[in-house]
Amino acid sequence: MLSGRDIGGDGKVNGLEMGHERPWHGFGYDIMVAGQAGRSGAVIKAKSGDDNAYMGRVMYDNGQILHVEASYGASKSAGGIDTDAELKGNQGTKEYKVVNVGIDSHFDRANLKAEYYDVQNIRGTDGWDMNTLALTGTYYVSDVVELALKDIRGTETKSKTDADASNTYIGINYYINPKNNKMDRKNRRKRNQHRVQLNYVVTDVDDEFKGVGALFREDTILAQYQFKF
Repeated sequence: MLSGRDIGGDGKVNGLEMGHERPWHGFGYDIMVAGQAGRSGAVIKAKSGDDNAYMGRVMYDNGQILHVEASYGASKSAGGIDTDAELKGNQGTKEYKVVNVGIDSHFDRANLKAEYYDVQNIRGTDGWDMNTLALTGTYYVSDVVELALKDIRGTETKSKTDADASNTYIGINYYINPKNNKMDRKNRRKRNQHRVQLNYVVTDVDDEFKGVGALFREDTILAQYQFKF
């Protein structure tokens, strides 16, 4: 994997930066060649040495106010190697492909994010595709209480049939022992420990929607304690 950050900017870069919690100014990139994306539920029967995955990402930052990025990834033989075809040339199943674009803007106590995914050939199946849009907004009403709203919805196409699904999270976060009371993007990441998170989830799913390991429950309340991030 090769990465670059703050290209054309004025920050100090030492080659160890991977995330974008720092307020960069300039362009960045990631290029990666790896084994199959077996940790993803969209890729199955991935065995070491069977095939490869290829990923690339470009981004631009203008301080805390704007982070935009676009990426492309592909995992070969996403449904596993066809053993019968293997004797004739090691033919795998279809290549899983994903295109992603996202934007993240930080305004002191508020944070807004939008992310769009377009994926093709889930689990190596030709024509099993999905597109997803995720919108997130958070706002600190005090130094220890944060309100959150997140909406994730997408359309799945399988066997030429479309099906929709959505989850809307209405949440509140309480920080028991925040490291500081600073609200810039870098310091807010440090606050993400000893956090109590409570969400109410509203779900709307078509009966035909299959997903990948998806489990939907209507009118759900989720509680979580986060020790460290």
